[in-house]
Amino acid sequence: MMPLRPSVWQIATGFLVGVLISGLIAALVIAVAPKAVQSWRDLALAQPGRANWSGLLVTTAHAGSGFVLMLTIVGVFLLPVLLILTMVAIFAGYVLGSYVLGVGLWLAMGRVMPDRLPGKLLLACLGALVAGLAWLVPVAGRFVVLGLTMLGIGTLAAFALPGGWLLRRETVRP
Repeated sequence: MMPLRPSVWQIATGFLVGVLISGLIAALVIAVAPKAVQSWRDLALAQPGRANWSGLLVTTAHAGSGFVLMLTIVGVFLLPVLLILTMVAIFAGYVLGSYVLGVGLWLAMGRVMPDRLPGKLLLACLGALVAGLAWLVPVAGRFVVLGLTMLGIGTLAAFALPGGWLLRRETVRP
């Protein structure tokens, strides 16, 4: 029996639906917490290298702690929860990284940041579109998307974790 091959139309539609879903999730978070997202965006654009390294360290520590948890009996039962939390963090990092990419591209073109939610939705979709197109590049594209994801995770960690002040100390003022 031959496997079914999706048509070009199905692939393109699935790709665009993925871009739209990523943009809608970003827009939902922007609608719920606009000031927080603005702080995240400003930090990620101001210090992308530090955010990337922070994201890599946090993801490694988060995923790697599962192996340490498995050494205890209680940890065996907590491991599925930890893995789910890791996947949620990776997805949230990708969405934030895509949004920051869209904003960065928009600002690099000399445009003004939109004030309203529909404009920010379009920027999130722009970033997700570019990230999705980058993913199509055989090897380098995977590293671009990984970098975007680590940027998002590192930025979120700067605001969520106790040691996150080290990343944001120079960009966020009281």
